[in-house]
This record gives sequence, structure tokens and C-alpha cells, in this order.
Amino acid sequence: ELASVAAGLEQRRADFPTRLFVDRVFTLRGIGTVVTGTLWSGSIGTGDQLRLEPSGRDVRARSVQVHDAPVERAEAGQRVAVSLPGVERSEVRRGDALVAPGAFPRSYRLEVALEELQPIADGTRLSVHHGTSRIPARVVRVGDGHAQLRLAAPVVAARGDRVVLRTEATVGGAVVLD
Repeated sequence: ELASVAAGLEQRRADFPTRLFVDRVFTLRGIGTVVTGTLWSGSIGTGDQLRLEPSGRDVRARSVQVHDAPVERAEAGQRVAVSLPGVERSEVRRGDALVAPGAFPRSYRLEVALEELQPIADGTRLSVHHGTSRIPARVVRVGDGHAQLRLAAPVVAARGDRVVLRTEATVGGAVVLD
């Protein structure tokens, strides 16, 4: 049942609101701050108003490129570069997300269905890898195969997102339920 829910959600990613996880941020002379990442859902076009999370800062996309070529609009699944006027490089970091304003809540807790490679005990401290971020967390078991991940920093997650769970090695994964 969980696999069919995840498959259905994956098919609708293009219809989801805009969400791009930042993997690189740099400054170009005459352009300003540029962020790159893979567009997980929705689209980004020149002039779009977006929100930088988890800071909650409103930003505007001055220009958009896909594989070093300017485009009017980038679509889900593409590698994208977005210039953000008025944003300092120091205000953005790997793991931040550019999202449609009001579309994705920030959360310090994720309800998940666990996919364990080895047993994960209640209270285990580990790293949660989501988007392009790595966040310290604690596992609170809430039944067989389900848990709540209590995160040290907020994330912008959606139902159906997949996360990787690591201690010194990968101990499992999970699908976000809420």
C-alpha cells in the first residue's frame, strides 16, 4: 500500500508547487548570488516570487538557466540555476529550499514509514538526509515500521518524500507520511 502511495505521489511531482533544494551557491560579477539544484517539483520562471526556506525570506528569480542556457521556465526534474537579486551569498546555504510561498510548511518533526537495513532502536540519534541537507535527529518509534524523526533544524518536506537515515553507515531510509 505504501509503495502505491509513493508511486502516485511521484507521478504528480510536476503538479506540486515549486520546490528546489540548493546544492551550490556562488556569486557572479554583474549577476549577484546564484543558486543551483535539481527542481524537485513545479516550475521556476524569470520573475517568479519564491520563498527561501528555512529562513522564510521572500526572493525573486531574476533569471533562470538549465544546463547553462537561459530559459523562460524550468520544469520539475531539471538541473537549474537561479539568480537571486538582493540576496547575499552568506544568506543561502546548501540544503536550503526555494519554494512557492506558503506551499510547504517548515517542520522539526517528520512522521515516517521506516525501511530499515538494520534495526533502528527508539531514541537512536542519527543523520537524516533530505533534499541536499543533512540534519541531526532522534528517532521516536510509534509502532512497527513507523517513527517520528525529531530534527535539530527545520525541513521543507512533503508526503511521499524519501529520506536516508545514517549513523556511521546507512541504517535505512524512510518515506515521509506527514
